[in-house]
Amino acid sequence: MKSWSALRGFLHPHRVKNQSSSKPNYLFTWNSLPRRVISTHRSSIQEILQNTASSQNSPNVTLTGWIRSLRKHKNFVFLQLSDGSISNHIQVVCNAHVYDDCEAKYGSSVLVEGKLISSPSSNHDVEVEAGKIHVLGDCDPHLYPFKARRKHTLDYVRDYLHLRPRTNYFSAVLRMRNALSMAIHEYFQNNGYCFIHTPILTPSDCEGAGEVFLVDSVASNNQSKLETVKHKNFFNQNTYLTVSGQLHLEAICGSFRRCYSFGPTYRAEKSTGKLHLAEFYMVEAEIAFLDNGLDGLMTILQSLIKSTFKQLQDKHITDMNFFFNQMPEKYRKMLENMIDIDFQKISYTDAINLLIKYNEKFTFPIRWGDDLKKEHEKFLVSYFENTPVFVCDFPLEIKPFYARVNEDGQTVAAVDLLVPEIGELVGGSMREERLPILEKRLKELSLDKQYSWYLDLRRFGNTKHGGFGLGFERYMQYLFNISSIKDTIPFPRYYGNCKV
Repeated sequence: MKSWSALRGFLHPHRVKNQSSSKPNYLFTWNSLPRRVISTHRSSIQEILQNTASSQNSPNVTLTGWIRSLRKHKNFVFLQLSDGSISNHIQVVCNAHVYDDCEAKYGSSVLVEGKLISSPSSNHDVEVEAGKIHVLGDCDPHLYPFKARRKHTLDYVRDYLHLRPRTNYFSAVLRMRNALSMAIHEYFQNNGYCFIHTPILTPSDCEGAGEVFLVDSVASNNQSKLETVKHKNFFNQNTYLTVSGQLHLEAICGSFRRCYSFGPTYRAEKSTGKLHLAEFYMVEAEIAFLDNGLDGLMTILQSLIKSTFKQLQDKHITDMNFFFNQMPEKYRKMLENMIDIDFQKISYTDAINLLIKYNEKFTFPIRWGDDLKKEHEKFLVSYFENTPVFVCDFPLEIKPFYARVNEDGQTVAAVDLLVPEIGELVGGSMREERLPILEKRLKELSLDKQYSWYLDLRRFGNTKHGGFGLGFERYMQYLFNISSIKDTIPFPRYYGNCKV
């Protein structure tokens, strides 16, 4: 074992003592570093598998990853290696003596040096013939909670949030979460929207539901009790974790024609259901000069849903196929057909009249003025042959204060987009731009003082505008047929659970 001083000299650039000074003055040069240390690029498994022809022209490869399966034969050992870059693994073949020199185990991280060769297996085009395997991080398969050649349930895997990215299923979820995030950003950027970071701390409850997390400071150990009492409220007012960035986006929309945000939001709903999280991500957008009202808003929404899904199909087909192969054929066809059809549209009043005819089927019979429950939303989607459905013009009393009042004085220009298996995916509305009406509404709710700044947006250079919020995790559930929303996000937070 080399001494620490020798190792330190190896890890750092060559140091030359400045002889003209009495104090050490080290100059850094790279000349003495081993070439292998300077050159850190190694091919990812995705690069190797997607560029097979060029990879075989220069067959020597060095790759790193984790062993996902291991099969020993008399003279050969077969390893399946993954590095998270793609859902497919690459097969590594080595002589028994090469394996005996390293004793890599299932779950270990390794560096493999070898040659890329054509594979005789029908399951692989190429494989790596290993000349040397270096174990970088050992793994005890007896203690490792995920066992080789065993399919673990998602409920079981969820007990190991810190380790579940290592499973095939959840690594695919994370890649597609990344891909879908980028597709959404690309859609907005290509259509002239400005990306805005809206605050996480806010004094308002945008939705008016009251299901918020109150934020306050906690004294550190070295603060006196007297100081804690003196600074009882950090912000000198009630402050919450945001439930929506909409109101702040509306402020931005006073000078930008189109803007959007994509960030965490919080709801203190005491639910452990498959569609609810306490912390989740919302895609929100506001559009100024929206003269064609709800129809224009619904056109934008349909375009966003279709274009982002199509981008996943075009650019990430390997991971899309991973999920397609696990979902019923009927569900897959329904998703693929969604790109080519127009979404259905029905008014809230017509939807209620339809639902009333089937009230005996529902756990919660419905009447005009009630908000739609999940069973009603799913019924409407099913009624329209599993096509996404816009439900519009809701009763004024069940929508937030900012929704634009229709001419009938009883409904507002609000819309929900319902999709198969999920129900509500998007909520949006035209925003009330008429100052007298908005002022009256806020006074009725005793919110006029709290939202005086919001009224200013109508006083100075107002426009007819609208916007929407899309639940990102629910969108993932819809596109990848994921049963529980807890399996769409790396570290889910929900009622009674905030692990890791």
